[in-house]
Amino acid sequence: MGRFLSRIVVLAVVVMAAGYYLDWFSFSTSDDPMEDKMEINVHVDKAKFKNDARKAKERAKGLERELKQQIEEWDRKAEEKTDR
Repeated sequence: MGRFLSRIVVLAVVVMAAGYYLDWFSFSTSDDPMEDKMEINVHVDKAKFKNDARKAKERAKGLERELKQQIEEWDRKAEEKTDR
C-alpha cells in the first residue's frame, strides 16, 4: 500500500511539474499585510492543455505510422533473405 501511495504522489508531482513547465498551470499570490494573510491562486489554461493533448495525439499517430512502416520493411527484408 505504501509503494502504491508513493507512486501516486510521484506521478502527481511529475504531472504538476510538466503542467507548470508547459504553462498549463500558473500560480499567483496576493498579500494582505493588514490581516496578515496570503492568498494563493491556481490558474488552469484548459485551451492550452487541450491543444497540447491534440498535438501529442497527432505526434503519437505519426510515430505509430513510422513504426509500422519500419516493421513492414524489416518483414520484407526478412522474407527476401529466407526466400534465397
